[in-house]
Amino acid sequence: MKTASKICAVIAILGWKNQRFVALRAAQGARILVAMRIERASWEDVPRIGPLIADCVRAMQASGNDQWDAVYPTAEIAAADARAGTLWVVRHQGRCVAAMALDSQQSPEYQTVVWRSAPENLMVIHRLMVSPDCQGQGLGRRMLRFAERHAYEAGFASIRLDVYTGNPRARSLYLSHGYQFVGQVRFPRRRLPFECFEKILPGAFQAGGMELLPAIQPLWEALRAHHAVVAPTLAAEVLAKTFASRAAEFREKSLTGQLRVDLFRRQPSGDLAGYAVTSYCAADQSSELDSLYVDPALRGQGIGTLLVRRAMAWLHGCGARKPVVSVLSQNEEALRFYRQLGFHPRSVNLMPLETSVWEEES
Repeated sequence: MKTASKICAVIAILGWKNQRFVALRAAQGARILVAMRIERASWEDVPRIGPLIADCVRAMQASGNDQWDAVYPTAEIAAADARAGTLWVVRHQGRCVAAMALDSQQSPEYQTVVWRSAPENLMVIHRLMVSPDCQGQGLGRRMLRFAERHAYEAGFASIRLDVYTGNPRARSLYLSHGYQFVGQVRFPRRRLPFECFEKILPGAFQAGGMELLPAIQPLWEALRAHHAVVAPTLAAEVLAKTFASRAAEFREKSLTGQLRVDLFRRQPSGDLAGYAVTSYCAADQSSELDSLYVDPALRGQGIGTLLVRRAMAWLHGCGARKPVVSVLSQNEEALRFYRQLGFHPRSVNLMPLETSVWEEES
């Protein structure tokens, strides 16, 4: 019995170690996928798209999904997308492991659908695919988020796409990202209909310099009030700060370096709903995301993330290498937000709040 118990214990340990190895390997794979860049396809990518399509078709058909076949999609279609500059890919170890096309071309079948947005100024996502050996690690979600950022940057007002009803995983992906079902269409040679989804983007971005600064005053004052609530021990100091004094600081930075203001405006009203102020000084190589705010009603839609990414892209173009952002130590929500974007605390500044710190002991 003791021998049997020992054998069972060894098996249990080996099983645990094997599970741990699989978990570690999956985590490592996820980190690798996160590090991959989504880039516009080049002509060198075109020969790599055919194997990716073939892998996806085989996996679909093996699962009983007849969405794609030998007729559609094809490497020739991908080549046409690359030629038009609308094909985006993810590369890894000499292969394309994900791809999609982003343009404004709608299938004629879309005309039968009652869409919620206007027929102009829209983007369509076509042929989003992820290699079967890279699925389940968040790459599809990354591709979709990238497509939305691309739509924002290009000034589109909405995004449209279709998904095969025999592809429940893809349908769940789009629903989880806020896409709404608007109708069904049918395409040739397909047993089941396709569902059409749409996402109306809540606004558009605008970039500039000091000339845009006055527009942010109401939101900056809302940010100041929020800081006073989340950091009550600093409330008096926070509320004593005025927009005029803060604007003077921004103006000084623009005189000694460069200042950028990114705005996010609601559509179609044009009301300001978010902003980011960023500065760079070539003389001392200092760079900072000085201020960021998004209307609470629009949070959770990736607008803050896009504002930060726009700011970081601008700083990178200026030559900045180590941008910083200052966050109140009691602002846990902001700390979580920046950590998720890859920012990490480097130092902590402490200051006395009680006058007794200055008093000598008698």
